[in-house]
Amino acid sequence: MKGPGTSDETFNIIYNLMKKAGKVPIHVLKERPGYLLNRIQAATRQEAMRAWAEGVATAETIELGIITTFGFRMPHEGPLKHYDFAGIWEWPGELRMNIVSKQISDNSQLSPETTDKIRGRLMQNKPWFNYPEGQQKAIEERDREFARRLRELYWQKGK
Repeated sequence: MKGPGTSDETFNIIYNLMKKAGKVPIHVLKERPGYLLNRIQAATRQEAMRAWAEGVATAETIELGIITTFGFRMPHEGPLKHYDFAGIWEWPGELRMNIVSKQISDNSQLSPETTDKIRGRLMQNKPWFNYPEGQQKAIEERDREFARRLRELYWQKGK
């Protein structure tokens, strides 16, 4: 992320240096308190603690659910690509908006402008990402990589 006094040239030098060093830089477009991914992780943490406090599940169950389901899946797809792969833009508009409205209303920290922008984007009836070889091909590649990781982590030789 560029600071107020950071030139495009300086940003690009650092961005490319990180790539050459084997890092995976991301380009954050707008400064907000806290790092982007820390904020996303904080939302997950908040919901996990809420579920525990409300007696929805034990801490052990919540942790196991996260690391063996979406936590394990997220190296292959984040929440926006997950919606793409689920085909949310093809769902009937009313169903799509009911699901999204529920998620939005669960987060009272969203401004009306942000809520309107999310709703507007979801009503465009198109995926978040462009899949040059097609969405089905991207899903198949995700599934192959997911299965490879499962075998690598959980398959015990000789059993």
